[in-house]
Amino acid sequence: MTAPVNVSDEERVLLDDADEWFDAHRQELVTELSDLVNIASVSDDSAPEPGSPYGVGVRAVFDHVLRRAADWGFRSTDFNGYAIDVRYPASDEGTEERWDNDIALVSHLDVVPEGDGWDWPAFEAFEKEGVVVGRGTADNKGAAIVDLFLLRFFNSRRHGFRHPLRVLLGGAEETTLGDMTYVVGNHGAPFQAVVTDSPFPVNNAQKGHLDVDVIIPAGPELSGFSAGVSYNSVPGHAAITLHGVNAGHVNEVLNTLDPELVRRIKVSGLGGGLDGSVELSATGITGHAAFPEGSLNAVWVLFETLDQAALLNGADATAGAALAEWLRTPYGDGTSIAYSDDVSGRTTQNAGIVRGQGDELVVHFDIRYAVTQSATSVLSELANHAERIGGRLGEVNDSSPYFVDADDPRIRQLLGSFDAVMGTHAKAISMGGGTHARVIPNAINFGPGFIRGYVEGATRAIASPPDFIAEGKGTPHGADEWVSIEDLKSAFLIYVLGITRLDRTLQVPVSGTTPLG
Repeated sequence: MTAPVNVSDEERVLLDDADEWFDAHRQELVTELSDLVNIASVSDDSAPEPGSPYGVGVRAVFDHVLRRAADWGFRSTDFNGYAIDVRYPASDEGTEERWDNDIALVSHLDVVPEGDGWDWPAFEAFEKEGVVVGRGTADNKGAAIVDLFLLRFFNSRRHGFRHPLRVLLGGAEETTLGDMTYVVGNHGAPFQAVVTDSPFPVNNAQKGHLDVDVIIPAGPELSGFSAGVSYNSVPGHAAITLHGVNAGHVNEVLNTLDPELVRRIKVSGLGGGLDGSVELSATGITGHAAFPEGSLNAVWVLFETLDQAALLNGADATAGAALAEWLRTPYGDGTSIAYSDDVSGRTTQNAGIVRGQGDELVVHFDIRYAVTQSATSVLSELANHAERIGGRLGEVNDSSPYFVDADDPRIRQLLGSFDAVMGTHAKAISMGGGTHARVIPNAINFGPGFIRGYVEGATRAIASPPDFIAEGKGTPHGADEWVSIEDLKSAFLIYVLGITRLDRTLQVPVSGTTPLG
């Protein structure tokens, strides 16, 4: 491996051991990760049962990990199906009185729904060219496996910690964060949580997160409209059936529009004459709502086409024109909420789910607003745009921004560990994604994702997208999601160094995070 820098002789030996241990267990890690991915653990709280608040998929993946933890000789806890943990040391001897002083690696085992556009089955993982493909590989089952393998590595060398170490795995990170809200509220927070569900190097700021339903009048064509599978995923497909038109007329109109737009539209005639029907289906580029760069919302593609072609009438036309304008960028330009600051960057806006309900259209917006922007101003602009066409705001959920000062000693400690392994001089970063750090006091976000814009000048290699993954695919929440095994190894080594350093220096209760907004 690339020789680490600024490490002690003892740390160098530890990293050499970790490097060899990972290589010896590489194929086992691929197998364990694939087993997790093959469980479709989409969180669903619509029909909760005792011990299973998030549905059969999450319950199944929890049971699988609990069995594997027992096979590896670790103790574990099931928090009534909201979350589970796996603990090191493997025995209780001499540790029970210290579990209020623990370090917890926090991840999650729930995933977003499959979505559209996959070239392979989303829940049938496979390895090719050094990557594993499948839903949840990057977000966040790869991280969960790395965390569990860290416990196995430390156990193999009987490594002694001042603070007991555990892996805490949730079942509702992609939906409500109710998993860790339950754990913290009923069982207490970890002494120090390290959330392994973010980009490296260290994430110290997260934008505020608004989930907002905007409800607008609609006509008969949109009464049964439905697009999107998850509020925090960019829809990759959207379709509508138009009645009383024929495919020839529609194609004739589309031929007058921008070819780059129309190439994403497919027209299918469902009948002839004036009594016939035509389906227009739009193809976008899926992605994560918090990281919309490179994605393209299929709902916008469809309604921009319908608006330019004047294929809707009455209330349908008004609603369609509004969506074409509101969704023209993923940064809120069309709804007047565009904003940027130096701490967290640009506000993002995603219409992840759009549903017709009778004579109304419900547009579910996922908005990640900048740290210095107010939720009140965002909601005011959305309400103004909706009211102009006779609409209103529906349900609103707001999670305030998360922020830890970049000079916090924990941040500096973990940054130094990242730099030592990767050969960088990195700085703390902000992001739009929301993690369990929002609901766990004193939490820090530390990897394991590598995003090139956040990691410059690394001497240790970072994986590039594999050639067999189509352009525009492969992202978390997108089609053909993948993770590099070599990147997971880099994360493993960074965590080995970072957690042991944090354990040595973390002596008093930490100062905590600062809610903003």
